Amino acid sequence: MDSNGEYPKRFPAPIQAYDIHVYFYQTDPEQVTSIQELHRLLGRTFPKLQLFPICQRPVGPHVTGMFQGILTTPAEFGVVVPWLTLNRRGHSILVHPHTGDELRDHGPNAIWLGDRLPINFSILERFAH
Repeated sequence: MDSNGEYPKRFPAPIQAYDIHVYFYQTDPEQVTSIQELHRLLGRTFPKLQLFPICQRPVGPHVTGMFQGILTTPAEFGVVVPWLTLNRRGHSILVHPHTGDELRDHGPNAIWLGDRLPINFSILERFAH
């Protein structure tokens, strides 16, 4: 809080934003249907949320299919993450900051909703050096 008791409009440095990655097993038809419904519902519930299309295969350090969203303000974080906590439909969700340190952001600085899934850190290590 600032001196007026107001919450900040930006994340504390060095955090620039947060990513959400909502995972599913792309070979499981029930999970495919569930992720499509969750993606639509999330987009309808939070129409200003920067939401990306569903990736039907592993991409980057993510070892299963997923979709991604970006939380750009503390206020957005404060409503979307609690909503996902209650509406994730059993999907695992990685919530991680953008600080410029991909290894720490996807590892010790990450928050998990549901089960923790593996992350392919070797891909992130290539960008760290």
